[in-house]
Amino acid sequence: MRINHAAGLLVSCLCLFSLFSCTEEMNNLQMQIDELKNVEINSVQKQIEHIKESISILDTTDVELREYIETLQRQKDTLVRADSSLS
Repeated sequence: MRINHAAGLLVSCLCLFSLFSCTEEMNNLQMQIDELKNVEINSVQKQIEHIKESISILDTTDVELREYIETLQRQKDTLVRADSSLS
């Protein structure tokens, strides 16, 4: 009878230890998930927002540079015509 009682107590202790280990692992995993949600995902979202803002600024700069290039091309053409008329 004592052996059965001791075996039952041993099995109960092993189950409790196993349950404690699983609970600790689940808490650890939940902390990792929370960090991903609160830190990593927010960081990625902020980076995406900054990239979108940068694209808008780059589009505006591109238009301005193209206009500047066209102006320079027209000025060059005018100078080439002026030069050829002087020759």
